[in-house]
Amino acid sequence: MKHSKGYIRHLNRICTGLLLIFIVSSSALAQTTEPIRVAVTQPGMIPIVRYIGSSGVEIIEAGESADDSTISTVSGCDLIIFGYSELIESEQDFAQSVPDLASVDWPDYERHGAQLITLPMYVIDPSGFWLGFENAKAIAAAVAEALMIQGLDVEQVTARLAQFSNEIDSLSESSHQVFVKIGRERSRWVAMTPEAAYIIENMGLEIGGDIYLPGVSGSLSGFPAFPDIDDIEMKLRSGEYIAVVCPLEIKEIAAELSDYFTQNTGAQVCYVRTSIVADDNSITSQAYLNAGILLATAMQATVREKAGAPIGVHLLYSLAIFALLMYAVLLNKRLYYVGPPVVRRSEPKGKKKKK
Repeated sequence: MKHSKGYIRHLNRICTGLLLIFIVSSSALAQTTEPIRVAVTQPGMIPIVRYIGSSGVEIIEAGESADDSTISTVSGCDLIIFGYSELIESEQDFAQSVPDLASVDWPDYERHGAQLITLPMYVIDPSGFWLGFENAKAIAAAVAEALMIQGLDVEQVTARLAQFSNEIDSLSESSHQVFVKIGRERSRWVAMTPEAAYIIENMGLEIGGDIYLPGVSGSLSGFPAFPDIDDIEMKLRSGEYIAVVCPLEIKEIAAELSDYFTQNTGAQVCYVRTSIVADDNSITSQAYLNAGILLATAMQATVREKAGAPIGVHLLYSLAIFALLMYAVLLNKRLYYVGPPVVRRSEPKGKKKKK
């Protein structure tokens, strides 16, 4: 058995070595001064692709509609990056329309450690999986491999990938530590969607319950009949669950349910950003903003629990919450302009840059 495991590890090292040799040799042969045209089907993944590819890529947002015009544009790209084409219907249309186009897809991310979050109310749902810190790192690694094969400089792509991973690790640790400092590192939260669940887990916090919003659209009348809603309501009222986390993007759709919990439990519903602005080069800005929102919510829950405390305690917590929110907003604005290191390419002698 030991011999067998040793053989498998040896085989894995050989396969990894061969892959690296293939990537380096392919990159050396294919290096070009023209940007690599990359189609991305999920807008939330664009900042990751832009970070790793920098100025060496031209990103085409494929969107959700695989109409003739979009397919024609995508077919002219060098690479297409899917989210999870096996489960996302709109991506299946693209996959069938451009079967010969080089692609990156869920199996590539999974190979680098990506995992879908498991929630009782959502059996298998790929929604927003790129929001998870570890998943973002896995996506970056898979995209880096594909871009090096397409011809981007191996050394520069590898450096950007390392920097990206370090930033995510630092963000994960610092986000969790602020909850440790206020004694809320073991707090439990309710997630309205898988996207909200990834944000909770990013902070090292626990998901106590989740609520199924079918298709995140339509009427929510009859929601008290959801399984476990009585249990969630009871635990929110008792303080066992801190609050409900809802994506800001569905605030209006979930308003009825949010009001129900607020009025019946006294617990808060906090709203986080789950859609990343495509022009923003850094996902860390959004992550810090969400961390500030959850932190402020946790501290307000603490104030609620200390309802009998002296007025000075309430004032102290209120000032702390205000300071944290201002810090999150200012940090978000500052990081908005922070991007990946720029790839500087020298033009071959005798070749003029195209206008």
